[in-house]
Amino acid sequence: MSTVEPKPTRSVTCDRRVQRDFPFLGLPAEIRNMIYSYVLGGRTITLGLCDCVNIYGEKPRQLSGPIFHDTGLVSTCRQIHTEAHMFPFQLNRFSLDRMCELSKHSFRRFTPAQLREITHVRIRLDLAISRRSWSLHRTNVYDRLEVYLEKNVWFRDILPGVRSVQLDVLTSERVLEEEADISGRDRKYILAEKRTMIGFYKEWMLGFEEGGKGIEIEFSPLTRGMPFRRQYAPSSITFRSSTSSTSMNSTPTQQHPHAAITQRNDRESPLLRLPGELRTRLYKLVLIENDGYQAQYPTRSDRYSFQASSGLSGLSILHTCRRILGEAALLPFSLNVFKFDGLWTLSKSRCQDTLNSTQLSAIRSIKVETECIGFDTNPLFKIPNDSLSKILPGVREIYVSGMCDFCMDISRQDPSVAWIPEHEIQRLKKRREAFIAWLERDSAGVRITIC
Repeated sequence: MSTVEPKPTRSVTCDRRVQRDFPFLGLPAEIRNMIYSYVLGGRTITLGLCDCVNIYGEKPRQLSGPIFHDTGLVSTCRQIHTEAHMFPFQLNRFSLDRMCELSKHSFRRFTPAQLREITHVRIRLDLAISRRSWSLHRTNVYDRLEVYLEKNVWFRDILPGVRSVQLDVLTSERVLEEEADISGRDRKYILAEKRTMIGFYKEWMLGFEEGGKGIEIEFSPLTRGMPFRRQYAPSSITFRSSTSSTSMNSTPTQQHPHAAITQRNDRESPLLRLPGELRTRLYKLVLIENDGYQAQYPTRSDRYSFQASSGLSGLSILHTCRRILGEAALLPFSLNVFKFDGLWTLSKSRCQDTLNSTQLSAIRSIKVETECIGFDTNPLFKIPNDSLSKILPGVREIYVSGMCDFCMDISRQDPSVAWIPEHEIQRLKKRREAFIAWLERDSAGVRITIC
């Protein structure tokens, strides 16, 4: 690791001063590497398609990763950027949560140089088959998946630096037991079909290993009786600050071991000396995410969480000092749109599991994906028992999306977009009307927009 020679720009003097006076850059390169590894590595970054409808289109609108806020370190100066800008790709595991994400769209935001640095990949598969999806596609499940995977042999070529791949198969027999309309014979047949699918995935992964020149494959088999998987993906923004109600021009009064540092920041920080109105405008510029926050579940054990839907988030500004946290802790909730990939995620218990009542009350805008064809019996899309005003009392804008006139028919030998039959469209419209009626219940003054 060598010292970066500044480019001949107006910032040359600043760059040289940073290299000379910055204590961090005065450390030995080995120690800097250890610090970079600690800050930028050791995470699982989930890549996902954010827009439910666009999953079936040719050009998905936006990807949901990588998301974690410590990458702000890379933007500190050009020296650090040059030394560490590839570490997030080298030191983290990249996870794909759905079969439809095994496409080039999931990696199109990365440059070829970044793709070459990705070494660890996890593919997560959910084999929970609902009653409706089973009745629609009772045969040839294995064959359809085989056709799909054969069309994605590029996976080995687009990530040439991969050295380990984990195949994590998630399924649940409890879901099948709750489906009263599935007979015992059909239940046994479905379980046998699942095991056939798992065997095929494993065979596909072993073939991937043979052509991958030393790639290690880790396979997680079927777990019997495992609870239904929490459905949505990674990283977290959980604020539980006791100073969240602090006004813009006041200092937290709670005694703290670092109170002296807080007082010094109030006196010397150029940002904190600005008028409260200007600081608020700056906070908005930093904390507003263009695509809002996505409600997701990382793993079976991780908490329900929200993540920025596009690129790196500006939330790291909240970790600058206690004063800024006290002033701006609730702004990410009041300024952004929070997206829910199913009605189940809107339940009161799910939201309260992650956010406190103050944070939930601060949310002003939400977007809810209603079901597409084949998902109306899935518990993810059941209308919650509680009214919206009890779950998110501060909401003033609601965007409803997810109703589409087409879907991907993977039962065909050559998967392609197919139109939904008219009777299915009418059924989904009735479901949407029921959902909108639920939104309007006890929600006076809330604007509802159909996307």
